[in-house]
Amino acid sequence: MRRWIFAALILANLGLLMWGVFYLEAERPAVPEAQPPIHPEKMRLLKEAASNRPGARVKPPAPINAESNSNSVPPPVSVEKIETSPVCYRLGPLPDTTQAQRIEQALSGIPLSFTRREETTHTVTGFRVYLPPFPSKEDAERKRRELTRLGFKDHALLQEEGFHNAISLGQFSVEANAQNRLKQLVQKGVQQAKVQPLEQTRAVYWIELAPTDPTPDLRARFKAMLDGVSGAEVQQKPCPVPPPTSEPTPPG
Repeated sequence: MRRWIFAALILANLGLLMWGVFYLEAERPAVPEAQPPIHPEKMRLLKEAASNRPGARVKPPAPINAESNSNSVPPPVSVEKIETSPVCYRLGPLPDTTQAQRIEQALSGIPLSFTRREETTHTVTGFRVYLPPFPSKEDAERKRRELTRLGFKDHALLQEEGFHNAISLGQFSVEANAQNRLKQLVQKGVQQAKVQPLEQTRAVYWIELAPTDPTPDLRARFKAMLDGVSGAEVQQKPCPVPPPTSEPTPPG
């Protein structure tokens, strides 16, 4: 009996020893192996190493393709000469024929044709408050006496063309003043009063030149000719397009 117990103890000790050896060794973390030292001065590229081998052939560099290099270096841009179209000038406005003749004489030294054109202008010089024409002169005078009683003493009888037997109630250089007089008359019961712009009509002259090239020197010469003429300037505009000429139809 004692032998069996002794044998069992020995077997138990052997099992415990084997468990400690195999199981505990598996639980331990693996220690990484030490890497060999790196020497940068001894490192070489594969291409360089291959070229240094005896008998090795060195391949020349491939030529640069112009198409593949188009994004880095743009091709030269060809500059074409831009031709300027002829333009037309006109000088003015000139207040009278004397000034127009002086400019025409100055232009005679330039090999360039020109024409004179007359233009009518309308300028507002003032504003008049008035009552429309009455049927007779007696009716107009009766209305004037009534205006005097209402406190309006600045009035006159008109005998102009289109205004026979009309009554003027004052002339003003500013429209706002004419409108104020009109309000005063309305407040006094004079409902027929009106405001009329006074216009001055006069003729001015322009010198129009034939189509030519727009050079700064020529424009400067034109400005010098207009020196001293108030309001005159050198205007540049597109030349009118001539109408197409119709070819005669051959007889059928």
